[in-house]
Amino acid sequence: MNRPARPFQLLWPTLNRALTDAAGLVCACLLAFAVAGLISNHVRGIPYLNMADTTLSRHIFMFISFGVVALLIFWQRGHYTQRLPWWYQVREIIIILTIVMMLQGFLHYSFKYPLSRLWVGGTWVLAIPALITARLCFRSLCQANGRWGTKTVVVGGPKAVLETLYALHADHYADYQVRDIVVLHQGEGASPLSAADLPERYRKARIGTTRAAAKAVMHGKAYVVLAPDDQGQEWLEDVLRDLVKTNLEYALVPPTLSFT
Repeated sequence: MNRPARPFQLLWPTLNRALTDAAGLVCACLLAFAVAGLISNHVRGIPYLNMADTTLSRHIFMFISFGVVALLIFWQRGHYTQRLPWWYQVREIIIILTIVMMLQGFLHYSFKYPLSRLWVGGTWVLAIPALITARLCFRSLCQANGRWGTKTVVVGGPKAVLETLYALHADHYADYQVRDIVVLHQGEGASPLSAADLPERYRKARIGTTRAAAKAVMHGKAYVVLAPDDQGQEWLEDVLRDLVKTNLEYALVPPTLSFT
């Protein structure tokens, strides 16, 4: 693979995804403050922090510091630079925010900062659904503006191409828009795959069967997925050479056993 899989090709969506997460964290912090105040004032009968409280600025500073740490970890893990599988993102959001919550609580305790456990714990607990919701809203907005789907070309052997198409079809979050399929198989003639064999979302894709067809579709602006099977891989070097010349982003899927 010449570049990370599932890339965002523009800086705009990369920065805006980070800003979307930042907005989700701020909303979680404000909501946690409101909830903690209601519980403290009306359930426990203890006056909660107010805007004149001197410890409020410390809470805000700590939240900003750990929020930036969380965003940098997400950036380093590819959340803003790659289109990661959705459930992988959810898993990492839960793990990373839980660790950040524990670190902030430990730091408050170690330095003996006045600590509102309701606010600190509530912020990071609420941040989990807040970030998930923010990312889904960002995706919906990008889809509405036509800036989300990835134009994709799949090239390879019949069996491997079919398995790859089902894998791409299962990743609805990334929205791979397969418009062209090139099935390179031994011998001449019609493709061993028909539209009826393909996942429903890709049945309108054009199917080619020659190296010339592969070269033709790879000269457009598309993400290329190479799926060679365990036979007839002599075409792979030629295709890779063409990809290097055109500087297209691509992924190489190794041959696998059938799982559809």
